[in-house]
Amino acid sequence: MHPHDHVHSHGDGQTIDKTKAMLGYLIAHNRDHAGELEGIAKKLDEAGFGAAAAKIRDGVAQISAGNEIVGAAAEMIP
Repeated sequence: MHPHDHVHSHGDGQTIDKTKAMLGYLIAHNRDHAGELEGIAKKLDEAGFGAAAAKIRDGVAQISAGNEIVGAAAEMIP
């Protein structure tokens, strides 16, 4: 092995920039959907469908967890 004191090329920077921007967009998009789903869960709770509301909230938690993972990946891209 040798010290990494030189620059590595990772292809087209514009493509990577677009990819990172897309990740940011998708995270925000998922957050919007999670908010909509939370509203649906609230309506279901009010209508007496607590078990269904709980399942939706479980899904919202999964979306949030996924967003955190994708966000961490996006932060790894300069």
